[in-house]
Amino acid sequence: MQAKSRLNEGDGRRAAEQHHGGARARSGVAARWRALTAAVWLFATSFTPAGAAGSDVADGRALAERLCADCHLNPGQGDKSGPGTVPGFAAVAVRPGQTHEGIVDWLKSTPPMMPNHHLSQEEMQALAAFIMSLQKSPARPSPPQ
Repeated sequence: MQAKSRLNEGDGRRAAEQHHGGARARSGVAARWRALTAAVWLFATSFTPAGAAGSDVADGRALAERLCADCHLNPGQGDKSGPGTVPGFAAVAVRPGQTHEGIVDWLKSTPPMMPNHHLSQEEMQALAAFIMSLQKSPARPSPPQ
């Protein structure tokens, strides 16, 4: 009888361990789902067309019109109006391999041919967002018929 009761106690412990282990497994699954959701969100938002929200594009446009228009913009356009070899923003946007981060890094370097406007990090991000917004969307192939 004693052996039988030990067996039953052992079964109870196993059942409790399985029950609590199942709860831990369920909480682990929930944690993995939260982590996966966060990773997907970060991935998706890092590849937005301008690399930034619409308000960054608007802020960047306002900065460009205020600080850069004399050399880089025609009114209402992303094209150049400046002297010599100064590229317009549309030309900068479509350079092969151009990225939002590349523009920010270039602005941080304070190129010698440009005035130093002492742009903040947020202003550089906004200006880069505006410039990247000038990229033309790739042509979509027509659906098969």
